[in-house]
Amino acid sequence: MPELAFLTYCSRSGSTKLATMIDTSGADIIVVPEFRSSMLAFRFGADHRLSHQELAKLTRSDAQLRTSLRLEEPAIDRVIAASVAAPPSSYVRNVVHEYLAGDQAKVVLVKSGQMIHHAKSAIDQDASIRCIFLVRDPRAVVRSLLTTKIPGHPLGATFGLGSPFYSARLWRERLRGYVTASTAHPTQVRLVRYEALDEPSTVDDVLQFLGVDGTERVDRRTGFNVADNEAAIHQRVDRPFDPLVNEQWRVELAPRTVRWIESMLFHEMRALDYPSTGDVPGIARRIEVGLMATLYRPRELADRLIRQALLRLAPERF
Repeated sequence: MPELAFLTYCSRSGSTKLATMIDTSGADIIVVPEFRSSMLAFRFGADHRLSHQELAKLTRSDAQLRTSLRLEEPAIDRVIAASVAAPPSSYVRNVVHEYLAGDQAKVVLVKSGQMIHHAKSAIDQDASIRCIFLVRDPRAVVRSLLTTKIPGHPLGATFGLGSPFYSARLWRERLRGYVTASTAHPTQVRLVRYEALDEPSTVDDVLQFLGVDGTERVDRRTGFNVADNEAAIHQRVDRPFDPLVNEQWRVELAPRTVRWIESMLFHEMRALDYPSTGDVPGIARRIEVGLMATLYRPRELADRLIRQALLRLAPERF
């Protein structure tokens, strides 16, 4: 069985581009598309053993197993049968085994943004697991979250739910997950910057961290693919890296929105060396940010409830 690793991130941080770069490197590694149940399995806790009923609900409700991994019903049945009373990491390995369909690799890298919240418990349970966390300038992430529409959403909602505060909180929550995991397991969690994706050494460093020889080329059948319903939001994946894209927030975000983001994430941005456009936020600005975040809250909650309802009504689409 290949070694297991996770590529974690905040949405709109360039994870699909990094996954594609690793996949096309020709090294002895297979990048597995995201499937939601990989994260949900760990939400039960690392010490929990999943029952048949839990596994069936968890697995059959995950449309990404069919759309992204393209597993058929017999393969899904085998995953459920093989994972009863097994720890979450075994469930993920069983899904990967079916996805590989006999293909071989030294390492499989599972793309999963929310997995960073469970990375510490996953490594506590299985010390061989490694995690990569991809980080990007939060202002660029917020801009992309606010302007990128959720594929197939009938109301045209964006990933940021129309709220710069929700978008900034999402970025901060993922970063905190990384800090928790890397503090507990500093040698098994690695930070990679979006801004460094244009450097040739970035992929080599990732491969070295995962224990893969970057100079060895391997032919294999399984390759990373983007789900058909998400192709429109990943149009830049195959294009050369353009650093100017990361600076579009300077034009597209209102100055006040930039100030709000920098006030909310001041300490995190400073720790990651993302320079602020203004001074250290004072008490007045912090009060303003707190007030505006509260005013945006009803809209965020309404959009999230609508999305949850759509997930229940048509899980194969959302």
